[in-house]
Amino acid sequence: MYHFIGLPHVPNLIRRGGLWCAKQLREWGDLFDDDRSKWGGWQKGEAFSGYISCSINPPMGMLTRRRQPVILDLNPLIAALPGVIFVGKWSSFKDVQPEDAVRQTGIEWFERMFLAATGGHANPHPGEFLVPKHIPLEHLQRIIFFSQEDLDAARRSLRGLELPPGAGALRAAVRPELFGTKMQTEEET
Repeated sequence: MYHFIGLPHVPNLIRRGGLWCAKQLREWGDLFDDDRSKWGGWQKGEAFSGYISCSINPPMGMLTRRRQPVILDLNPLIAALPGVIFVGKWSSFKDVQPEDAVRQTGIEWFERMFLAATGGHANPHPGEFLVPKHIPLEHLQRIIFFSQEDLDAARRSLRGLELPPGAGALRAAVRPELFGTKMQTEEET
């Protein structure tokens, strides 16, 4: 299970004790990638602002070097948290409407992401699910970086920060293949 944030926002992830939805980050005045159009439009972005977008697969298509992405590898148990919405495909698709999606919760909708009665592909297709409000730091299994340079930059940005009480050591890895061929073949800017 994955989510991505920009490298400059890693310290805030630690300070705040995990991932928070856009609505909460705005209330606090925190800096983050506040691009509502990523959801397929401003209104849909606002409707889903109380959720954190996660995916079964790394979000390769959305990653560019300019955005300095860091992939957060999350504990699969987050899919069992109360109120999780199973969109399946990407929420940015036109046919995904917030008023319908909010009813796509529970094990039935989770299973529909993988099982198809006809033997065809699952409907909805495995992809995105939305976790309400907060994913505590304890659900972060590791932070994945595109390059050693990015990992080194994150280490420098975290100097002097203390982990919240009860948080275990943070694991990190450099795995450029998880960022997709688009980002691997992109020229550095």
